[in-house]
Amino acid sequence: MIRYVDFDGVLAKFDHWRGPFHFGEPITEMVKRVQRWLLQGDTVVVYTARMTPGEAFGQTKDVEKTRKTIEEWCLKYIGQILPVTNIKSYADVYYDDRCRRVILNTGLTLEEKIGRIAENGMLHSPYKALREILEVLKEVQNDVQGCLQGSK
Repeated sequence: MIRYVDFDGVLAKFDHWRGPFHFGEPITEMVKRVQRWLLQGDTVVVYTARMTPGEAFGQTKDVEKTRKTIEEWCLKYIGQILPVTNIKSYADVYYDDRCRRVILNTGLTLEEKIGRIAENGMLHSPYKALREILEVLKEVQNDVQGCLQGSK
């Protein structure tokens, strides 16, 4: 399995931008997950906007120095160097503090879809609305099961 894991706020604690070479302490729960994934043979890639060249918030003037510094952080806290990038490529799962699950071909997030069903149906036919919500959840069941199994 290929997993992309965001750096700030997911692997390392983040409260505000202090420059491209200041990193927060490790987030123990996620570090342990990454270590388990690596032991089971998964590929884990660190994804971070810190690798974006530039001088604006969240960017760096020295991409290679930023990469090396994050690799050193990974070695120190995870136990090995992980690939680091700012480009999302193919992955089985993305772990990010800003992601939202979008229902295929609808443009609606999972929360929006369930909210609309509940809003439209709970007053008139709560059981029908609950059945529709369960149907939506069944549609994403494989993804949800994969995420739950992957987070163990």
